[in-house]
Amino acid sequence: MGREPSSRALREPHSTFEGPGRAGSKYDFVKVRVWLGEDQAHWYTLSRFLISRTLTVTQIPADKAVRIALAVKKDLVDRGRLEVSQEELESALTSALVIHGVGAHHLPRYRTVSAFFQRRAPLIVLLCGTACTGKSTIAQLLASRLNLPNVLQTDLLMEFFRGSEVVPAQPSVWHAEDEEALVSRFQAQSRQVRRGLSGDLHKVGRSVTCGNLLSPQDGPWLSTSDAWPALLTHGHSLPLQVH
Repeated sequence: MGREPSSRALREPHSTFEGPGRAGSKYDFVKVRVWLGEDQAHWYTLSRFLISRTLTVTQIPADKAVRIALAVKKDLVDRGRLEVSQEELESALTSALVIHGVGAHHLPRYRTVSAFFQRRAPLIVLLCGTACTGKSTIAQLLASRLNLPNVLQTDLLMEFFRGSEVVPAQPSVWHAEDEEALVSRFQAQSRQVRRGLSGDLHKVGRSVTCGNLLSPQDGPWLSTSDAWPALLTHGHSLPLQVH
């Protein structure tokens, strides 16, 4: 005969579930929007993982940081506060720190780490050059040296489009009958790639390296002049072009 569950286990709410290799909470299915700045022009979605990671940086034990992050999310959701300011989030965090017996000196550390991530400007590197010059290898080495976590290769993006139903199948650029057809096909594929990159560049929150871009020196029709203004429209990033 199996053991009877303890009275304590019966009283505890089942707010968490165990998945394959991870633990989650029913509160993860509710999105809380946090607004930044005095004019509240920018916002981000509250993440328990980011809160716990930031608390860990402030020298709070990892297991306690996870519980504090869940307590903050639970408090906001239970009170129906699905859109809050950064100040209100920090107020809820202060209460959770006190409840879990964490010193108040951790809050200034949390604010410092949060301000660092909010104010940093992502770096976008455009790696340009002719075909078969090792741009992919250079992109990987450059990303490793500059500690850039994301490398986007336009060749792979184009191959993805060709293998999906998003873009109709088209013959290779190099199989064009004449120069006019070659230019037309290249420009069409360039527009497809730019549309594929626009979403990532618009919401970029981390530095990124874009490899396999063709160089302006290859001719006026192989210019990156269309990609460069598109990057400049994203004022929260710093584009850098490498030939």
